[in-house]
Amino acid sequence: MQSALVEALKASPTAVPLMDRTDLEPGDMWRARINLWVGGCDAAVILLSNKALASAWVSYEAALLSYRAKRDTSFLLIPVYVGVSPKQVEESPLHPILPTEIQAIQGAGRSTKYIVTKVLKRLDKAVCLGNTPVERRARRLARLLDLFKENHLREAAAFIHYDLKPWLPADDAQLLLAVQLQSVGMKAAVPALLSLETNLPANMSGQEKADWLQKVVDLVASSWVDQPAIECIPLIAKGETSHCSVGLNATDPRTATMYVLCSCTEEPKPWKLVMCDGVVGQDSVEQTIKALSSKVAKALIEGLILKCKPEDLTAVLERRSAFYPRPVFVSLPGEGISAEILHGLRRAFPRVTFFVLMGEAMGEPLSDMVLKILFPHLVSGDEAIFLDTYEKFRENVSLP
Repeated sequence: MQSALVEALKASPTAVPLMDRTDLEPGDMWRARINLWVGGCDAAVILLSNKALASAWVSYEAALLSYRAKRDTSFLLIPVYVGVSPKQVEESPLHPILPTEIQAIQGAGRSTKYIVTKVLKRLDKAVCLGNTPVERRARRLARLLDLFKENHLREAAAFIHYDLKPWLPADDAQLLLAVQLQSVGMKAAVPALLSLETNLPANMSGQEKADWLQKVVDLVASSWVDQPAIECIPLIAKGETSHCSVGLNATDPRTATMYVLCSCTEEPKPWKLVMCDGVVGQDSVEQTIKALSSKVAKALIEGLILKCKPEDLTAVLERRSAFYPRPVFVSLPGEGISAEILHGLRRAFPRVTFFVLMGEAMGEPLSDMVLKILFPHLVSGDEAIFLDTYEKFRENVSLP
């Protein structure tokens, strides 16, 4: 079924099919690749077979696609029942994930030709607006590529085996290269960034070049973050929901930095995240809140480069936010953090959004009114692999 559908799509003059079995290479950063496909495609087909209903990977991809279908009316999602009944789907782990209002193609007992014809007919209704989540996330990186001439962009693209067509306008070339850099994975992006680095303007200082490179490195690495997990962050940071903090089963503040970076794509500059360690050994909740508030204040003053005393910090943040609201985040380790402590921190810093790194403490009882747990959760071991790759990525493209 898959092969027949892919071959039919390849024969179509308007479709470019992507499938993990044929388009993911060994060693690929699969998560970045899948995020590109899910966030960049105009339509998707989910083939639901007995094997698919039991697959954790199908569940993962279906959750991402369903999330997008619920929020993007122009995105077309087509579930196809292949050898399974609606009842089997309802009884499977996929049932809560797939939107019930989407009409599926009932393929049980039907020929492959019938199913392929139905899918192609449905795909004819796909709308291609050219404003996908992937493109929105890539625009910040594309703006950083304004420094380069068109031939420099093409040289960099060649290192990731991507052909920037010569008739494309320069701004389109920048966006397309940005999308591809965020999709190939950090290891594959190294030679392209080294190529761009050699062509940075001669009048840039060493520090300016280092700052530019760090921004690019972070934006390329951030493609690792799942789009559904960050959807609620802007709403929480801007006070548009009842939640006032977010939580994730991560342990490293660098992970929080990636999530915050991905959540502010529509802003002119990235939002600021300040890192703060926790407090242990306090005798009471009140003492914990007091000690932790002192650490948070110190971290904010240093991280935001503010010239004020700790006792004046709340008023300073209030004035800044009232003039132009730009959210500020503070990452905290989740160990020992309770709803009461979070309430106390929020009272002390009403203009700060706390990003709680829950680690193995995900099961701790925290009020939904206080903390929003980001979903999908990180797969066990995924954060460690990402951070190891990220550090090697930085080392390989860092300026001497």
